[in-house]
Amino acid sequence: MITAPYNFVPLNDKIFYPPWASENILKNIHDVPFEDGESGVIELEVTAKSPIFIKDGKNPSEFCHYINENGGKEYYIPATSIKGMIRNVLEIMSFSKIRIDESKHKKYLSVRDMADRKNLVGMVNENTGGCGFLVKNGDSYIIEKCADIRTICLLKNTNYEEIEKLETAKEKYKKFGLLKEINFTPYDEKSKTKMGQEITIKRAKFDKQGRKGILVFTGNIDKKRHEFVFAKDGKKIQLDKNVFEDFKKVYFDNEDSIDGQYWKEQFNKGMPVPIFYMGNDIKITAIGLTQLFKLAYKKTIFEAAKQVGDETKFDLAETIFGTVRGDKALKGRVYFSHLKSSFERFEAPKEGVFGTPNPSYYPNYLEQQPNCSYITLMSKDAKIRGYKRYPIHESTEKLSVGNDNEKMKVKFKPLSANSVFKGKIVFHNLKKVEIGALLSAITFHGRSNKFMHNIGFAKPYGYGKIDIELTLQGLKYSQDEYLKEFEKQMNEFIPNWLNTKQLTELCAMASVRYKDKKLLQYQQLENENSKYFKGKNNYQERNEFSGAKSYNERLSPYSEMVVYSEPQKPLQDPNKRNHSNNRNNRGFKK
Repeated sequence: MITAPYNFVPLNDKIFYPPWASENILKNIHDVPFEDGESGVIELEVTAKSPIFIKDGKNPSEFCHYINENGGKEYYIPATSIKGMIRNVLEIMSFSKIRIDESKHKKYLSVRDMADRKNLVGMVNENTGGCGFLVKNGDSYIIEKCADIRTICLLKNTNYEEIEKLETAKEKYKKFGLLKEINFTPYDEKSKTKMGQEITIKRAKFDKQGRKGILVFTGNIDKKRHEFVFAKDGKKIQLDKNVFEDFKKVYFDNEDSIDGQYWKEQFNKGMPVPIFYMGNDIKITAIGLTQLFKLAYKKTIFEAAKQVGDETKFDLAETIFGTVRGDKALKGRVYFSHLKSSFERFEAPKEGVFGTPNPSYYPNYLEQQPNCSYITLMSKDAKIRGYKRYPIHESTEKLSVGNDNEKMKVKFKPLSANSVFKGKIVFHNLKKVEIGALLSAITFHGRSNKFMHNIGFAKPYGYGKIDIELTLQGLKYSQDEYLKEFEKQMNEFIPNWLNTKQLTELCAMASVRYKDKKLLQYQQLENENSKYFKGKNNYQERNEFSGAKSYNERLSPYSEMVVYSEPQKPLQDPNKRNHSNNRNNRGFKK
């Protein structure tokens, strides 16, 4: 079973658009009050239930702070952080649409997936394709085909003795010359695979009297000993523009690809680009800069996150918090203050290695169907799992320290558990149902004794668990009445709202009940105790990521994985409604 310290709240199929939020009303919403509109203040007292750390913008290893008039440091949770946390929950609970960073997720991802070699990697050999040079020909592109793919060992050649120290093709070309012509003689080398299968490898060796070829470099990998020799055979193959565009997405448009950016520069100068291709002399289906090259996904994360809705309307989260759409903007009606710390007590300094999200890992990030082949971003049916969230931990976990590479380690000094922060939310002209939605997002619909938020850094290891107490000021009704109004509205939109899969997953991950920490562990690249095996001889697959793919595993919904200390009851009892906090009615102070 795949485990991860994160999971997903599924996307809602329908989007709730507030019937009272017409375009004309929204134009004047700050100046013309609703008949039932209210303005008021919600005071917040946030208590950290585990160590907490919010990065300072100028000093990332320190807790967020400012320097007061006396030169001392005063620590706080930024307004933007608490606002983003509450808005995310409100988006889920109100069936609003998911917010996606267009600048980041409209870009096409690429893949070199060895677990699915037939579909997700450009494997070029004499049976699947060949090599050649990419050349621009007016408004079109051609491949100047070369003979069979041959490799040459440079390690023992005195002219190339420093090549092992160079990591990228760019470095090698700058050191030894761009597309240098050499003379070589081809030969075949017999070898055996790990499984004992005999194979023939096409090699080349330097020979002043031999045929002419072009020395082609690629980036280094472990134990690499050979580079390539390309010899043109005179044939030219027309390249489909779509194939070029896919190549461009992977290499030329990817600023993180050092070799891709290098060859983009050379190509724009009119230089031919050495490439490997899949296909034949009639039709080429894909090209890349290495023999085992990346493929461009057919769909972006942005496209996979697209929900069916009316782009002219605003959802509930947008009407409350505001939004910007191109040249249109809607100002929000809620304002968050910073949450200032009442006192400071720091933990001992921590350090660990933290990974970055990898949305191309489709067993986790894309919706999958049980007992079916994987859906990837190659598929027209690809859809993201939903809102990514980090389940609440019972306690903090030991941080991963990785290897001895100090550059990979992040150092931070969290505030201790029981640290208290105080601030407030000021709102203007909110309808009763909108206030209910805001309170519902803060208190998990009046059940803050059973569910908690988490915020800040190191949430995968249990940091940042917080409890929120409210004090309502200047309002007409009790918390319970506001919650009932919001619940009534949502039940009209979708029956049995509290027990929808969206709220079930949200609450499962926010539950303060005991959970098995094994469910919240990252998979490991190297794991001697991996349960995944492949091959006829029980060859152990140590890499749990590829092992899971080999066995078609997927990340299960959190509600199906979690282990509670007592049987889980439905969120809603149809015969009894009770939104109060049983912890001395902590959700509402009068």
